[in-house]
Amino acid sequence: MKPRNICGTIVFLIVALFQPLSISGQEEFSTKIQAILDQSVTEYHLPGIVMLARNAEGETFLGASGFADLETQTPMTPQHRIRIASISKTFVATVILQLVEEGALSLDETMDRWLDASLVDAIPNGHDVTLRQLLSHTSGIYDFEDSAFIELLFADMQKPWTPLELIQHALDHGEPYFEPGQGYQYSNTNYILLGLIIEKVTSSTMEEQIRTRILSPLHLHQTFSGEEDYPLDEWNAASYMVQEDGSRMKIVDLPLNFEWGHGHMISTVEDLAVFFQSLVDGRLFQNRSTLDAMLTMTPESDYKYGLGIIHGSLGYGHTGGTFAFASCATYRPEDGMTLVFAVNDLNLYYEDSEIEWGYVWATRQLHSLLLPSAVEMWCELK
Repeated sequence: MKPRNICGTIVFLIVALFQPLSISGQEEFSTKIQAILDQSVTEYHLPGIVMLARNAEGETFLGASGFADLETQTPMTPQHRIRIASISKTFVATVILQLVEEGALSLDETMDRWLDASLVDAIPNGHDVTLRQLLSHTSGIYDFEDSAFIELLFADMQKPWTPLELIQHALDHGEPYFEPGQGYQYSNTNYILLGLIIEKVTSSTMEEQIRTRILSPLHLHQTFSGEEDYPLDEWNAASYMVQEDGSRMKIVDLPLNFEWGHGHMISTVEDLAVFFQSLVDGRLFQNRSTLDAMLTMTPESDYKYGLGIIHGSLGYGHTGGTFAFASCATYRPEDGMTLVFAVNDLNLYYEDSEIEWGYVWATRQLHSLLLPSAVEMWCELK
């Protein structure tokens, strides 16, 4: 989902530890990190923060601060599940690339081979769009998640949306950004179409394919794909959104179906760490060439985007922003550094909000603490 504050993005400055520590050094490091998280929640009134940082030796900081639910005063913990929003795209892309390995799909075939003719006919340039272009956001297809859709979502936040309704909104409200392959524009509509293709080629649901191909083999028992799997228990962190008048609104039981294919999953920081390390280390593909294709960045992109994955100074990963979580997960294979970070609040309106400055303050403090072995990554939430 696209956060819609004044500057159009929320930036995380995220830092990482690379050198192994002694036991006493690791304890001191963890204490300082926890203090920074605690202070950021207190000074900037953030509901909750959760963070995992792990180096190649397996030394791990796993901590949280604030509350998973403000009303019940339930403390945030690393065991709480969060909505991972667009990080879901990397799971969908992985399934598509596995199907390519199996010979069921080809990256450079057009989507009209798999989607109903009536749907493809309705999409401008639809017969020319390839799977590679959908994965890399070079299709030019309009993003359904525009301001008009956000208004519809606010008007009825319990409305069940179907994938075809989401695509139809894109067709009704915008023109193509460019001819297929002639540019880069992040569009959630691309991944709805990829979800439909997964279901067509496998005669199964997208959710089931994610479960059987990724979640089960990696034992990601706290990661769920789809409404049917969503566990309604105390381990789901509540989320909060700052409204235009400055008040904070709790998002209650918001259906996941409006994010089908592009942001529909929930997970924990530990599960996300396992997923990205396994993916980038090649354990989810049979051939190295498949991983290489995924990690090849799109020349047209305004930041480094491959096939469902982002590359930055902290390695490979993805970011996510939705009602009302913001998250980032990365893994850097050169030195085995993994970092996952999430906050259960999102400000869609004010550039100079306490929430946004709270993110920046906390991560700058972490950066200062860890110099010179820390780096910055700007995770742009699109």
